[in-house]
Amino acid sequence: MKKIIYYSNTNESYNIAKYISEKTGYELVDIMSLKDYSFEFIFLVIPVHYQNVPKEIKSIIKKIKANRAIVIATYGKMSYGNVLYEIDNKYLRANIVCASYVPVKHAYIKNDKKFSDFNKLDEIINMIDKEDDATITRKNKNIFANFFPIIRHRMGVRIYKTDKCINCGKCNLLCKNIKNGKVNNRCNRCLKCYYNCPNGGLDFKLSFFMQKYLEKKKKDKFIIYK
Repeated sequence: MKKIIYYSNTNESYNIAKYISEKTGYELVDIMSLKDYSFEFIFLVIPVHYQNVPKEIKSIIKKIKANRAIVIATYGKMSYGNVLYEIDNKYLRANIVCASYVPVKHAYIKNDKKFSDFNKLDEIINMIDKEDDATITRKNKNIFANFFPIIRHRMGVRIYKTDKCINCGKCNLLCKNIKNGKVNNRCNRCLKCYYNCPNGGLDFKLSFFMQKYLEKKKKDKFIIYK
């Protein structure tokens, strides 16, 4: 069984997974809907959150077992931490034959350019038949990356309703931490609600410190481990 498994809040990782699906013909599956966890081969496409594997899917990735895998970690041009190395050594039970960090639009930067260099993914797709494991090197990770990251982002990002909200309830279906446009104290500020609201009924505002952080020089390295 060959699948493309993805997790996406801003649709950047989804669009990359969709491109790969169109190129390969492999079925596209949202990781949150998985019912079977054993595969012959998978593409795993996920975003980097706070230089880490997203908290919501860590336990799911640990359940997955595949003979071979290609892993793509999308990052918002700030830092990718050490995610691929950690997936290889702590989470995914698979022989990873290729892995890549792909720079995409940052969730918190509204005017940031969306990922469009889909042809660059072809080199990764061509690794489908590769048998030997990729050499994934350890990268530097900020010493504060694991220091209450969700709390820091809650302080840095405020989500609020706009006058375009019609109480359609879609955000309620997307996430258990929002109800009719109002987030609760468990919201991790992934902005899935904002990016998937059909009416523009949600918006967000960044704190001064978050704005200054996002003014840092961006990284745009497209890294492939073979």
